[in-house]
Amino acid sequence: MRKCFASSFDNSIRKDGQPHIYFIFASTFNFHFLFIYMIRNFILLVFASCFLMQCSFDGNGTKKNEQIDEGVKNTIKGLNDKLVKALVSNDVEGLKTIMSDDLQAQVAADLAKMSASLKDVFKSDKYETIDAYHTVGLKNAPNLEHASKDRENNKYTFKYKAKSKDMYVSLLLPETINNEIMVTAVYGKYGDVWKLNILRFGQYSYFKKLSPSYLKLSEESYKQGNLIDAVNHIILAKQCMEPASELFTYEKESEINAMHEKVMKDINAKYTFPITVENVPSKPQIFRLLPHITEEGYYPIIYYLSKYSLQDSTSLKVEYEGMRKEMGKMFKGIDTDKKYVYYWAFNEIPDDKKPVLHYAFVDKR
Repeated sequence: MRKCFASSFDNSIRKDGQPHIYFIFASTFNFHFLFIYMIRNFILLVFASCFLMQCSFDGNGTKKNEQIDEGVKNTIKGLNDKLVKALVSNDVEGLKTIMSDDLQAQVAADLAKMSASLKDVFKSDKYETIDAYHTVGLKNAPNLEHASKDRENNKYTFKYKAKSKDMYVSLLLPETINNEIMVTAVYGKYGDVWKLNILRFGQYSYFKKLSPSYLKLSEESYKQGNLIDAVNHIILAKQCMEPASELFTYEKESEINAMHEKVMKDINAKYTFPITVENVPSKPQIFRLLPHITEEGYYPIIYYLSKYSLQDSTSLKVEYEGMRKEMGKMFKGIDTDKKYVYYWAFNEIPDDKKPVLHYAFVDKR
């Protein structure tokens, strides 16, 4: 199993094509129709030496990307290189050398833990810069707002409180295990020296698609009556909607939140779990439908209770074959245009208190 930032489930089949039996943990939620956010879901770590306040708009002192002076850009690139290399190599002392005193004090208790977690996320010290903003000549530590105006449906604003008269924002995308995590690095200039004031990490995209793109996919699925797909798409949109938490806001954020509320309301109204599969003789009971993230993409996964022992592979296989014939009838679109549909059989519903075995099948379509 490949390591990831917070938690993941392993693949459901062995290299020889045979199913595994696994222990899993699953958290309990208040609504019956549970969608777990990602196999590569991670806990957002936030380290900042400032607090967000009501922000003012950009003044004439801000330059973006290619407008930025090459000398300043190269200086910050050197710091960003050190930052990413330190994260990849778990170099805590290296991180401290580029941090401001305030930031070091803020993260002192958590820096080693954060660094150890991130070293397995990044594949190498290579990265690209999504956007950069350089602001000069500030007074009285104003609150800044940078607006992207050239990203069509992916427009966003970035808001933060300046800590010095010269500030530089870098939105970085390092090479990661699978999906894209954005590193937000905000520097302030102290005398002639630039120091890191804000450092944040957040999911930027999944499979090269940004949050607004998943909103569009959700809306399209909803119009087609494919409620399962609509929910899965909007959950991905929510997961990568705030890659720098409250500092980063998409123009379509309110639309994403509204769509999420709408589809979750519909799904909870339409289905009450567990659902018995009446046309299968053993009467398995489906208790969860989830998006399952793999190296190739994300696909539906069906959790169900079986009366058969997990050691009785013959009976489980017959039951699974019966179920796969019924899913498209019960959940419109769940097996349409899908490369895989995953099935996990349980003898008890898992919770967060103890490990629970399951038996896995993969319907390769």
